[in-house]
Amino acid sequence: MAHHHDIVDFEQRGFREMLIDISRGLTKRELETLKFYCSEFIPLARREDIETAVQLWDAVMENGRMSSSDTTFLQEMMEKAVQRRDLLDRVIQYTNCVHVPPQTGEGFGFLCLRPSPICAAEALCFGWSIHECVRPIHPVSTITLEWAERF
Repeated sequence: MAHHHDIVDFEQRGFREMLIDISRGLTKRELETLKFYCSEFIPLARREDIETAVQLWDAVMENGRMSSSDTTFLQEMMEKAVQRRDLLDRVIQYTNCVHVPPQTGEGFGFLCLRPSPICAAEALCFGWSIHECVRPIHPVSTITLEWAERF
């Protein structure tokens, strides 16, 4: 049985993994655009010291604009600042799924709160069946299970 702190740790890990994935997908020019987009709350001197997207994410989180439970500003940055639908989809996938420790085996799973083809596609990429992904650590709605069984 997973404990609350295990779920929080896995959620934080999933959040960091998502941020790293997004970082890898950004060009230097896009990073500069994102830094400019954050200029209202990150001072110029701090922005000039930021050389990587991971450093930018730290600055954004320090300012309370983003967290594992609130990706609204990150979604806005991907959509409006750099217009990267692929990276926005990655954030949405994270937002729609809560990363949870598996009940058995290694690695992690996720419980889709608002299932979507993006969640299912990622699950299949990891080689899981959709049933492995929708482990009911928390109560799962009938709609979620019905949707999962269609896959």
